[in-house]
Amino acid sequence: MAHFQDTTARPHSYVLLRDGKLLYLVLSMIALFAGIGAVQAQETDGRALLLKTLALYQKFNSYSGQANVDTIMVDATGQTIKHIGSSSVMKLQRPNKIYIFFQTPIGSRSIYSDGANFSVYDPTPNQYLTVPTAPNTDGLLQLLLTRADVAAGLDPLYFLTQKTLPKELVDVKVKASTTFNGHPVYVITGTTNVKPVVMKSGNTITTIPTSYWTWWIDRTSSLLYKVETRTPNIIKPVSFGNGAARTVKNVKGTLVMRHTVTEVKPDANLKPDEFVFIKPKTATPKMTAQELLNKKGK
Repeated sequence: MAHFQDTTARPHSYVLLRDGKLLYLVLSMIALFAGIGAVQAQETDGRALLLKTLALYQKFNSYSGQANVDTIMVDATGQTIKHIGSSSVMKLQRPNKIYIFFQTPIGSRSIYSDGANFSVYDPTPNQYLTVPTAPNTDGLLQLLLTRADVAAGLDPLYFLTQKTLPKELVDVKVKASTTFNGHPVYVITGTTNVKPVVMKSGNTITTIPTSYWTWWIDRTSSLLYKVETRTPNIIKPVSFGNGAARTVKNVKGTLVMRHTVTEVKPDANLKPDEFVFIKPKTATPKMTAQELLNKKGK
């Protein structure tokens, strides 16, 4: 915020006109208010603030953070149909080391990249997958998607691995300036995929709907503390009940994804063994989809 002293004119100030100093005073005030306007313009430019956060995360050599992740289905009346809460831990060391741990009500998953190998371990089936890792963070993001079913949507992982904002992101603006969990933050909103995109794959046609985003970004440090996306008109299989009474139904509603950062340590001092996967003795290799098809064909 801009701070300035009281420059209200007083009766004796007019005598400054005689030696030409009044003009200097007026010009100084104009320059001062012009600077204030520039600061305010920058603070209300949502895209510039997101780019500032992106540039900050790109400078981190390492990162350690924890977060709570909520996946919520909401019906047309605003009532919650299903709410699944989970927690995550993420550590990253450039150029290509990563550790991610997810804990959900139905199980957990651990992901490792030690600089040479990329491994995913699911303890419920006690299975693991290990493939050569990627050389950089861009490649890690692709491995996370294709091998671990992990997608980053403008959260800390996205800002750490992507160098630009997505071209589909439009209508970015600062909605408010407030406090979140004790941090002074800007609340920034934006929209992706304003025009639905249709992707054809074989006989399958997938329509990518419009999503509405909100970010809570620290006004001083530019760190991201929360990101939420709302995607309406989603048809998603939702499970109800447990055990033998468990049923799965296709539900239409608004999908809400909420990522709340609970701990963040930029440029953390991380040890190499934090990224190494140690296979449990009884764990078995996880077969790929093609391997499963080949097995069924025999």
